Amino acid sequence: MSVADFQLQEEEFIEAQKNWELEKLYLDLASAKRKALTPVEKKLLRGLLCGCSPAEIAKRVYHSRNSSTVRVYLSNGIYKYIEEMLTNQLGYSVKLKNWSHVTHLLENAGYKKNFFYAQQVNSLIKNSTKLELDTFPTESKRFQDWGEAVDVSSFHGRNTELTTVSEWILQQDCRLVAVLGMGGIGKTTFSIKLAQEIQDQFEYVIWRSLHLFPSIDMLLTDLMQILSPTAEIDETITLNHRISQLIDSLRQVRCLIVLDDFNAILYNNSQVLKTKKLDQHSQIQYCTGYQGYGELITRVGNCQHQSCLLITSREKPPELAEIEGEKLPVRSLNLDGLSTTESFLILENKGLTTLDYTDTNILIDAYNGHPLFLKLVATTIKNLFGGNIYQFLEQGTLIFGDIRRILEQQFNCLSDLEKYIMYWLVLHPDLTAVLTFTSNVLPGHLPKTGSRLILESLELLQQRSFIDIKSANISPSKIWKEYILEGLQEKDLQFTTETENNLLINDPALMSQLKKDLQKKSN
Repeated sequence: MSVADFQLQEEEFIEAQKNWELEKLYLDLASAKRKALTPVEKKLLRGLLCGCSPAEIAKRVYHSRNSSTVRVYLSNGIYKYIEEMLTNQLGYSVKLKNWSHVTHLLENAGYKKNFFYAQQVNSLIKNSTKLELDTFPTESKRFQDWGEAVDVSSFHGRNTELTTVSEWILQQDCRLVAVLGMGGIGKTTFSIKLAQEIQDQFEYVIWRSLHLFPSIDMLLTDLMQILSPTAEIDETITLNHRISQLIDSLRQVRCLIVLDDFNAILYNNSQVLKTKKLDQHSQIQYCTGYQGYGELITRVGNCQHQSCLLITSREKPPELAEIEGEKLPVRSLNLDGLSTTESFLILENKGLTTLDYTDTNILIDAYNGHPLFLKLVATTIKNLFGGNIYQFLEQGTLIFGDIRRILEQQFNCLSDLEKYIMYWLVLHPDLTAVLTFTSNVLPGHLPKTGSRLILESLELLQQRSFIDIKSANISPSKIWKEYILEGLQEKDLQFTTETENNLLINDPALMSQLKKDLQKKSN
């Protein structure tokens, strides 16, 4: 887009004149720039003063969704001039952290048409009193409602993941972020820790859990009573209208909304499929009456606003596949196990203070750094084995108690075909390339559509955090391998359903490998 294209719309955003001292601002920024602002720069500045994001400026003026040109102009021009102007006025470095900070910085610096407030600011500047202009928003403008958020004072690690998601939200203006992972991996504590770290950048922080299954109407009413407390709530209007009202609020104020345990309102149809043909796979769907959450996800992800919705879930909501992307404002992050160092801290906090390095590493590796499982097993080691990790490992059982219950609950949600794929992956660790997977794994009695079904099942297993696919290679975690092998050993090769039993028995190669693994494990 050329400069001439910008100049065609020079009079855009003239409504900024009503609320801002534009001429004074133009002059002061010109002084910082050391020459007059161009018509392009003036227009972009007016757009920001009207509360528009770079993407909204591009769409409103140029009818384009591509905001890269606008962002380049702002980064190389207006942002730098504002920083230098305020730094010169205040005597200390001021940095713009986000486009939405512009109006707050300039309002606090006295450029908004509010004479009394401007006089106060100018007086403070003259007296060399430091103003917290680079902190957004001001203390008086913040509202936080943490609902039933748990205490995370003993939170360990996840620094890389916290930094990544923080940058997505604060620097790359992501409107919707999903934090995914298997049960107990730490999604809830991660969401709370993240919200605490970036709370100063939002006017509103609202954290809610969906574990008690609030309806979409209840949630929207709750949110609107917080964001627009003086507005009348009309619960007779349509769901689409109510979501539109929320989107409008998310444009007017910068808000971080966290919906934890999103998987509580999701279910899959694997139990239904167990009585049907094998050539059907399970699906991730919304529980009856909760489909409105899917519309909320889609609208918040697609509509332009200055806020962010963060969800945590064991399973990826079905809408995300279409609207997420590495360079889009909708992203998802899969939480894996903790690092060795972070896992050591968990064991120490549970009272295992005399840790042998080798034994501890074996224990952490066996549970893939899964924080909840490490906490549970640490209690067992302390109570039954006097804190001796070596003795616990020697007894040979890793999957027991609450650990087994959690894994069993998740595994039983799979269809027979998905379970078969998990068995196959566990027993064939060297044959996991996606390219050749279907020809290797396909049972002879599956229909011609078997290849499609297996690819669809692989996607669902990945969305449910059962497998990881990197560089076109599939890998289940060691904890799932241990669960499957111990389960098969206990059942003496008797499987959960008749269909599942027939699948495995009719696969001689799989049965042969299974017997070898069980024999090796028993030794």
